[in-house]
Amino acid sequence: MEEQQILQKINLDFARAGIPPRVFAKQGDNNMRVVAVSLYNDGKAYKVPGGYAVNVSAKKPDGKSVYNPATEVAGNVAYITLTQQMLAVRGIVSAEIEVVRGADTVSYTHLTLPTILR
Repeated sequence: MEEQQILQKINLDFARAGIPPRVFAKQGDNNMRVVAVSLYNDGKAYKVPGGYAVNVSAKKPDGKSVYNPATEVAGNVAYITLTQQMLAVRGIVSAEIEVVRGADTVSYTHLTLPTILR
């Protein structure tokens, strides 16, 4: 993560249901907002296994989707950079964080990105 980027920290637990965290952003922001997603499994830190990747799948209010890899993964924290394409449409973006290896998805969970108009 670069010094000038804005960081928002959230926690996601793959084993516990709850209200999805909200990540606030502005429509048209580009690569300046980063979400540090701390991953947990039933309250315990979920370290991403070797050979697995963390991705974000986001569905925009216009029905189009964006699928991006995490910028960085360190232990149980995945850094997701919010791209201009993810924030192109005003409204609520529904997103899933996935831990994957090839075609195997080991875990996912939901979060929302309310994108407000500038």
